[in-house]
Amino acid sequence: MRQASARSVGSQQGRSVFFLPVITSLFFGLFFATAAGLGALEVKRADDPVVVKLGGVEWQGIEQGLAGIRQRYKPALVWYSGSSGKADLGLLKRLESSSFRRLVQKYILIRLTPDDLKKTYSPRPEGPRTRKAGKKRPAVKPLPAAADGPTVSAELRLPPGDPALVVLDFRERLIERYDRELPGKDTLSSRLKKILKISDHYARQGIPFEKLLLESKDALKLGNKRIAVLKVRDLESPSLRKRMDPVLQSWVATVIRDYRQAARKALEKAIALEKEGDKLKSDSGLKYTKAIDAFEKVSKDYPFKDIMVEANRHSGDILRKMTAFGNNPFPR
Repeated sequence: MRQASARSVGSQQGRSVFFLPVITSLFFGLFFATAAGLGALEVKRADDPVVVKLGGVEWQGIEQGLAGIRQRYKPALVWYSGSSGKADLGLLKRLESSSFRRLVQKYILIRLTPDDLKKTYSPRPEGPRTRKAGKKRPAVKPLPAAADGPTVSAELRLPPGDPALVVLDFRERLIERYDRELPGKDTLSSRLKKILKISDHYARQGIPFEKLLLESKDALKLGNKRIAVLKVRDLESPSLRKRMDPVLQSWVATVIRDYRQAARKALEKAIALEKEGDKLKSDSGLKYTKAIDAFEKVSKDYPFKDIMVEANRHSGDILRKMTAFGNNPFPR
């Protein structure tokens, strides 16, 4: 009896020892299978409904994504899986690679839905904006349904039915567009790294220049034209222009053009006073004096080298004419 009992207990212990690793392996297998499946599912976070976790990374909605590009000065990957939502261009398979996942997370990641394509694309900034300190996500405004302006679909060239992956630089310029299928892993990774490097370079270079544009704008609002011009005058340098991306070059050129146009108008008014003095001949002292004051103000308010040279030349000519006519250019 004791031997039979011993054999029975031993048999039960053997089965327990045998089934324990089997059950454990089944449990962990089910756990990891479930976890892997979650990577390909959309999981909406309760604290941020615009964020979708897909392929192990977080993809933002269009409003949050555009705000992030403009505030953080980072390039973006915009992914649209098509109206069916089944074709993903093989992107989810790529995201299984940890190295590729780390690469794309350096971008602003935007996931579009069919409804997003119908919205009006938020107008791009037409000049520098003050950057907010901190790492908090920027405030977002819902994009309106298409009324005035291009839709998201038209702006990003995304037909409603076809899946696509669009790459934008930090100025929201369309750099790449992939549809049907993605290029090879090494080719895509290399291209994304290059875009990231170029965007980061121009963003770092451009931020100080944008700061000067903002300071110039503030000085102009306060009525200090001289400081406004001095802030941006050196940005006419070709060597500095080469350090700017094309969008920033355009902003700088526009600001300087506006200042130069204002300087030219002021010069023309001063030249008109000089011409009036020329007509008066012997009784021209008052007009000449006003013209000299006007040229001095132009030289002070708009200290571009060529503008100052022209204004000073006119002042010198007036002084010579006043002396020739017997007028005292420096009345007591």
